[in-house]
Amino acid sequence: MSEADEARERARDLVAQVSEQLADPRRVLPAPASLDQGRPGIALLFAELGRTDSDSRSTAHAWLSKAAQEVRVRPEDGLYQGATALAYTLHTAGPSDYGDALDRLDDVTVDRVRAFVRDERNRAGSGVPGVRMRAYDLISGATGLGFYLLHRGSAPAELRALLSSLVELTEPTRDLRGRPLPGWWTPDTPTPAQPALYPRGHVSLGVAHGIAGTLSLLTQAWTENVRVPGHSDAIDRLVNWLLRWGPTGPRTETWSGWPGIVIPDEADGQLRAPVQPQRPVWCYGTVGVARAVQLAGVALSRPEWTSVAVESLVAVLDAPALTGLITDPTLCHGWAGALHVSWRAAHTSGDPRLQVRLPVLAHAVMDHPEFDSAPDGLLTGRAGIALALHTFASGTQPLSGWDRCLALG
Repeated sequence: MSEADEARERARDLVAQVSEQLADPRRVLPAPASLDQGRPGIALLFAELGRTDSDSRSTAHAWLSKAAQEVRVRPEDGLYQGATALAYTLHTAGPSDYGDALDRLDDVTVDRVRAFVRDERNRAGSGVPGVRMRAYDLISGATGLGFYLLHRGSAPAELRALLSSLVELTEPTRDLRGRPLPGWWTPDTPTPAQPALYPRGHVSLGVAHGIAGTLSLLTQAWTENVRVPGHSDAIDRLVNWLLRWGPTGPRTETWSGWPGIVIPDEADGQLRAPVQPQRPVWCYGTVGVARAVQLAGVALSRPEWTSVAVESLVAVLDAPALTGLITDPTLCHGWAGALHVSWRAAHTSGDPRLQVRLPVLAHAVMDHPEFDSAPDGLLTGRAGIALALHTFASGTQPLSGWDRCLALG
């Protein structure tokens, strides 16, 4: 048996172990209605396993039934919270099984999308530069809700309006001093506990809270022929901006992966990355950004973009100084995310350099000392870890499309 086969067999055993441990939906969870740390996220594991196993399908239903009892509609919720989190998982588990519930939940999400579009139109009309993070955030903002509508195939008019709003967001802007900034610059702080570190806000490159997630939504909508005026130009604009911070940009000699954020300098207004390199993970950093660039390259037939994406991913995975910054086994900012994104990128590209690294990444997940003590959720817990290992072990794309909530394709 080859090393890769041994890794896949071990991964299958661990997925079975974790799914058995998570089978009871009565478990006490810190955020029961959350896609991250709650029942909808755990239900995604069984929704995926249930595509080939009837017992897992029944377990997914039990988790979803329990989740439905705990969801409360709140106007500030995004993809990962409340009604839309539940709706996303219901659709992933099987839209034909939950049609009535999905129709009711769709109304909540559509109202939220309309509010985002209206608020952004009012902001743009006021002439005030700088958007709120939720104007394009995947986890709690407009990009995440856009992924839900695209995944669901519902509310085409609202989805197009949202895409148009995001296209407009890619246009350059200027701060109150007239200095140029990207249109998605926000005066918000990425770390609320340390606002003094960001006196002029920040520009996020990441998938979870930054523009790479929005790029992925625009790209996947384009691929599915949901297109709006200026769509391809916006994709081109975003990729070229990201490449300024990539291995082909002016910082090539000192490049140590895509930064998670860049900050306008108070003195001259130029954007600068923090000194500390960003760990190469899904939420912020090269792993997530590379996948977004790769998807854009495939969608718009730009092989130079796909090449940069793969080369970047290989480079950071081969850099112990960068992978040494990864400290946990999870999807969000750990090894499971690096594994799953790399599997996706390898499947798309067929690049043998990525293929050969997959067992190494899988072992990094499975051998991690916090594997058994990880919490129960999706992004930062064992359900997400098991889903990444399941994809690796099966060698097939997710049958349920569960990872669209990660903006991965």
